[in-house]
Amino acid sequence: MGEDVGPELLLEARKDECTANLVRWAAWMVLMIGPLACKPAFESPARAAASYQKDCDGGVMLGCYNLGVAYEHGIGMMQDAAKAAALYQKACDGGVMLGCSNLGLLYEHGTGVNRDNARAVALYQKACDGGELQGCYGLGLAYEYGTGVMQDAAKAAALYQKVCDRGVMLGCNDLGTLHEHGTGVNRDDARAIALYQKACDGGELKGCSNLGIHYEHGTGGIQDAARAAALYQKACDGGESIGCYNLGLLYKHGTGVIQDAAKAAALYQKACDGGEMHGCVSLGILYVQGTGLDKNAAKAAALFQRACDGGEMSGCADLGTFYEQGTGGTRDAAKAAAFYRKACDGGLGEACAKAR
Repeated sequence: MGEDVGPELLLEARKDECTANLVRWAAWMVLMIGPLACKPAFESPARAAASYQKDCDGGVMLGCYNLGVAYEHGIGMMQDAAKAAALYQKACDGGVMLGCSNLGLLYEHGTGVNRDNARAVALYQKACDGGELQGCYGLGLAYEYGTGVMQDAAKAAALYQKVCDRGVMLGCNDLGTLHEHGTGVNRDDARAIALYQKACDGGELKGCSNLGIHYEHGTGGIQDAARAAALYQKACDGGESIGCYNLGLLYKHGTGVIQDAAKAAALYQKACDGGEMHGCVSLGILYVQGTGLDKNAAKAAALFQRACDGGEMSGCADLGTFYEQGTGGTRDAAKAAAFYRKACDGGLGEACAKAR
């Protein structure tokens, strides 16, 4: 059975996560900006939507944008991504740059429109050129990963710097990861730490978790496991699942905190419930071992399966071991080999020798 993996730097699987960040940011903009047409408070979302429709029909492009948000998220009406896309297009054409960036997001994901990464990039570029930072951030992601455009990490770094300088903490965090790995910029741990600190101080919890990793391992010259634990706690309390997982590792091993396997188990559960598959695997291992909770082979198998289905190949490998050894009373060499093969095909080299 596998062991806990180390503290997870947020660069891992970052493309999907950063795209999720952009989705999250779009939703956050709706909540924070509110009705862009500066309408008074409405008694119901349906009345608000009706007012936005009236404004849009009258040529008020902010009304079209707000109506698009309502259709995209099903606020006060039936959800309809295709109508949202048409409204964002109208708003974008009318000079509302948030309409351009939101439409770009729909094209990137193929939501309500045919998926078209090149079209998404063009829309992010238009939004960014028009001063909309959400577009600049989306464009940065596209350049970093070569999605719909020629990959150019240096351009990504410049765009992240632009949004970071203007108070977008996701940009600061992502620029930090580039400096940490020397991607498109000079490798500079001190600069990465400063950017993670800025992001964390500004409320971006991914920055707190990344900063915690540096304190835990002493990158940059200062090792402080207790400080790392506090940063992971802050991230976890704010809903950042990787922070919960990393804090669970500290409690499992007694690093910077008093060793407490039960707390580790609770944190792994919270991480797993939040979509962090490493948490599912680590919790499954505790169930196999009976560490911090009672042994339960069925729960362990379910957690390994959840992780495997979620793309965490160590979960697939642990299921292979589970069936190979007959943990819980069920030995099945064919199932074991199939899970080892899935893990191997998914890039976990150590599983390949058993995938026969």
